[in-house]
Amino acid sequence: METPYDAVLCSLELDTDGSLRLVGTGAADEPMRVLRLDRSPLADARHLDVRGSWSATELTATISDRDDPAGGSTQATLRS
Repeated sequence: METPYDAVLCSLELDTDGSLRLVGTGAADEPMRVLRLDRSPLADARHLDVRGSWSATELTATISDRDDPAGGSTQATLRS
C-alpha cells in the first residue's frame, strides 16, 4: 500500500524540551503517526537538515547539522 503524495499531510514541530516532532497523516485508512527525535546531540547546530520518509507501515526521520555534515546526526524510526 502506498499513499499518493497529494494525500499526505506532514508537520515538523520543535517542542519546548528541544526535541523535534514529525507528525504524518495519510489516507483515511492510515493512522496518524508521531515521531520524536532527540535534538540534544545537535544542540549547537544553527541550521538543521531534516529528512523524512514514510510508507504505510513506517515513518523515519533524520536530522543533521547542515553546516557540519560530519558532525553527526540523529535518526528515529516508527513502525506500525
